[in-house]
Amino acid sequence: MAAPSPLRDCQAWKDARLPLSTTSNEACKLFDATLTQYVKWTNDKSLGGIEGCLSKLKAADPTFVMGHAIATGLVLIGTGSSVKLDKELDLAVKTMVEISRTQPLTRREQLHVSAVETFANGNFPKACELWEQILQDHPTDMLALKFSHDAYFYLGYQEQMRDSVARIYPFWTPDIPLSSYVKGIYSFGLMETNFYDRAEKLAKEAPTLCLQHQHPTDNYWAGKAGCDGARSGNTWALCLQPQAGEGRRSQGRSRQAAGTGTA
Repeated sequence: MAAPSPLRDCQAWKDARLPLSTTSNEACKLFDATLTQYVKWTNDKSLGGIEGCLSKLKAADPTFVMGHAIATGLVLIGTGSSVKLDKELDLAVKTMVEISRTQPLTRREQLHVSAVETFANGNFPKACELWEQILQDHPTDMLALKFSHDAYFYLGYQEQMRDSVARIYPFWTPDIPLSSYVKGIYSFGLMETNFYDRAEKLAKEAPTLCLQHQHPTDNYWAGKAGCDGARSGNTWALCLQPQAGEGRRSQGRSRQAAGTGTA
């Protein structure tokens, strides 16, 4: 199993053409740690889990807009609450928007804020349009890819879920962190639209954790595609990783770490 990629600091995000508006290397690394756990659907205890990372992220830079976007976005994408029912969540969204207006941001970051706010207001299709705008110019923006993918899933937009990944897939070269998970996400979209042979090929390329053989890798979406494909009548099956459930639970709990205050 390949060693995990080091968490990216300010310069690494710039080198990836995804600059983050913060001077805190610690905040950048914690953003990366949170994003990685979200994509993998798991809590990495060595990092403190998603909640721990979000708490430390807020402390490292309380006005880091993308920190607010991922923290608040994770609560919203978990669909366990809404701004109409949860005053703390409503305040978190408003705080994110207010902070975004106090500093110069890249257009990509501004779109992230708008997308999370739009999603919070219940307009899932429009939020997806905003995330797609990000992906047009920044196809390796994993947060935009993952948020849009999950939103399409909730909407039942299977073709959009597949095609969104298909458009950016050629840009994800093996040297980019989390590139193997894009294979798994794409495989899931293909499986959902009945392209089983293509889904199987990609799922087998993406590392997964097989419950039967305990292969030491952890690609949730490739495993999801394999298991669902098997239930749909296909003979091929890649087993779902056991950590996935914990990732979903932590996503719902992340509201506690999202925070609403500013420095």
